[in-house]
Amino acid sequence: MALRIRSLSVKGFRAFGAAEQTLNLPADMAAIWGPNSKGKTSLAEAFEFLLTGHIARRELMASTQDEFADALRNAHLPADTEVYVAARITAADGSP
Repeated sequence: MALRIRSLSVKGFRAFGAAEQTLNLPADMAAIWGPNSKGKTSLAEAFEFLLTGHIARRELMASTQDEFADALRNAHLPADTEVYVAARITAADGSP
């Protein structure tokens, strides 16, 4: 067994609101489906940010970095709202 993401918790990141939302991933494969404007891209970007520390699409679309300096935060939340992407990961031996 390799490293595995068991759950992803997101709060205040991109389209995610002030309440923490957790996606549990109990199987080896997951499919995410939903109508337009429901957060699928924000979820993909949360995974990308967790694994790489940046979002490539944001960097490609930015005309200047200052323009998107706070683009990871949900723009509709107060500035003091906590923003994070966190995961529960298990190691090859099954330990957290």
